[in-house]
Amino acid sequence: MVALPVHAGEITEAYSIARGGRLYDNWMTTLKIKKVPKENHPAYPASGHDKGADTWRCSKCHGWDYQGREGVVANNLRAWMGRETAEVVAVLRDAVHRYTPALIPDDAARDLALFITRGLIEPERLIDTGSGRSRGDAAQGAPFFQNICAVCHGLDGRKLNFGSDQEPSYIGTEAHENPFEVLHKIRNGQPGQDMVNLRVLPPETAADILAYEQTLPVH
Repeated sequence: MVALPVHAGEITEAYSIARGGRLYDNWMTTLKIKKVPKENHPAYPASGHDKGADTWRCSKCHGWDYQGREGVVANNLRAWMGRETAEVVAVLRDAVHRYTPALIPDDAARDLALFITRGLIEPERLIDTGSGRSRGDAAQGAPFFQNICAVCHGLDGRKLNFGSDQEPSYIGTEAHENPFEVLHKIRNGQPGQDMVNLRVLPPETAADILAYEQTLPVH
């Protein structure tokens, strides 16, 4: 019998960080919140294009590169890398963010804080910001995609349609149009879905998978 590195059932940091990444993406879906906020978040920029519950998602203000959106420099999360999780939880609970325990319970707030302090990367190291092309190696990413991702997405990436019959959107489409978001989901999973996350693999492997996904059909 192979000895387990932790006690059976013990939650690892990698699991918590990946869950935190999904909470960052969409905490309402991750937590299966049925009664979501209807009004815009008070701190959401007036110049933003999102409305209602979407404005309460962390990703909508802080972006998929974690440097902030809508030109708000204070939204750069990278300044919190390496900080104590308790500091981040305190910010989540403050008068600006307003994520009370009734919205985001303490365990979820800790996982979200753990993602911010321990799970962020600098994705521009892996994706060219000008072209959106992954800096990874598609040939290296192919075996990972075909043996893991293709179980749900299909070998050509068109088994799941994220769009409509009239305007389909497949994994190849998303990899081209939203590479930073797709990289985040490769590493942390998709909120509310039984998607395998590859948090335990090096970020460079995720970039290889993204590079391969960018070779797949977009229509």
